[in-house]
Amino acid sequence: MSLAVQIPAKAALSRVRAFDLSERFALVSLVVLISVALVTGNWVARFIEQSVIQYSAAASAVFMDSFVAPHAQELRTKDRLPVKDADAIMALVTGTELGKQIASIKLWKPGGLIAFSSFDVYTGKTFPLSEKLLSSFAGSVSADFDSLGGKENEFERRIGISMLEIYSPVRDQKTGEIIAVAEFYVKADDLKAKLYSAKLNSWLLVSGLTIFVYITLFSLVRGGSRTIVRQQKDLENQVRERTILWKRLQKSNQKFSEINENFLRRIGSDLHDGPAQLLGLALLKLDSIRPAKSRKANKDDLENFLEMEAALTDAMSEIRSLSSGLVLPELDGMTLTNILMKAVRAHERRTGMNVETEFQALPKEVGNSFGICLYRFVQESLNNVFLHAEASTVLVTAECTGNVLRLTVQDNGVGFDASESCELSERLGIIGMRERIGCIGGKFEVTSTSDAGTTVSCELFLNESGKNYG
Repeated sequence: MSLAVQIPAKAALSRVRAFDLSERFALVSLVVLISVALVTGNWVARFIEQSVIQYSAAASAVFMDSFVAPHAQELRTKDRLPVKDADAIMALVTGTELGKQIASIKLWKPGGLIAFSSFDVYTGKTFPLSEKLLSSFAGSVSADFDSLGGKENEFERRIGISMLEIYSPVRDQKTGEIIAVAEFYVKADDLKAKLYSAKLNSWLLVSGLTIFVYITLFSLVRGGSRTIVRQQKDLENQVRERTILWKRLQKSNQKFSEINENFLRRIGSDLHDGPAQLLGLALLKLDSIRPAKSRKANKDDLENFLEMEAALTDAMSEIRSLSSGLVLPELDGMTLTNILMKAVRAHERRTGMNVETEFQALPKEVGNSFGICLYRFVQESLNNVFLHAEASTVLVTAECTGNVLRLTVQDNGVGFDASESCELSERLGIIGMRERIGCIGGKFEVTSTSDAGTTVSCELFLNESGKNYG
């Protein structure tokens, strides 16, 4: 197909695709119904024509067997019909109502010899046998509207009217053997007029039924299409509203996450600047009243003093540890790899545990709430490993496939029964991680079995620019 043809075809196809359901149905059904109407109409018209022709042929064959065949018996042994039999046949043709409809008659012998013709000029001449003649010599009766194009039809053409050509075998009345074929032409002007009227009526009926079916189906589909379009618009509006609500929820969750982090940062700062400082001051004051070693002191008082000093030291250490855990480092502008490594290194410094890392194809830029969430996820997961897992190896992996980021913390520790944990009460750390990941539209999963380690993972979806909604 040339380019000049392809371009209009593509343009037409694009316009069709822009149609709604009812318009496409109207176009396609119109083509289908017109095709069906043409096929049906042609078949009906052909059927009517063949039926009329066969009826006329059968009637003429009866006439031939009843009136003409008795006068053609001499053709068993002769190549030319005797004069008395020829005159009798001509009398039948001109003296009966049915015979008056016959414009011409010929009696053929095998081999193409015309033994009798109503036009004497043909009698005794030989012509090639047509397929219809051969078929009649085989025993068939056939008929058709003839164009009168053969040399043997010259005089029939001069009559100048429509004719129905009929071939009927002539049989020996004693043996039933075919001794000749009668070819006769029936005047068909009235027949053609009736046939045309019958065809016209059949076409009008088929066309009327086609139009009725088309209008009925189109009305049904049009109503259904309008309902579908209306429901589609309603659905689009609902989807649009839900998308807006979802984006608002995402922003609210991100804002809540930021507020929560600011709140935790404030608590950490308050713990560091308040109770931790007061405990430090208390330890300094306590050191000033420490019992002198040279002075005799009550043994119980000394032991109480030492216990109180140790308790205050432990309390200050715990408060400083909590404060450092609540206060996040500055994460703005950092790549995701650096954020995750910062959480890992902070844990290693605090606990002395060695953590392995594997990061692949991570986005460089992430939103603030996104980075905070992943930092807290790694921080809390590693804390759980340190406090509960009794693990010798810990692996943190992160990879980005398409627009999906998967982060996993895996250990080889003692593990736990995850199903039992869910049935009773989840740990606060796991609940917090699940809520954090859910706030930014991610998926959270914990898999663990006793003595087989624990895997904590999350999946987060990035937008087209590679950043999370945060």
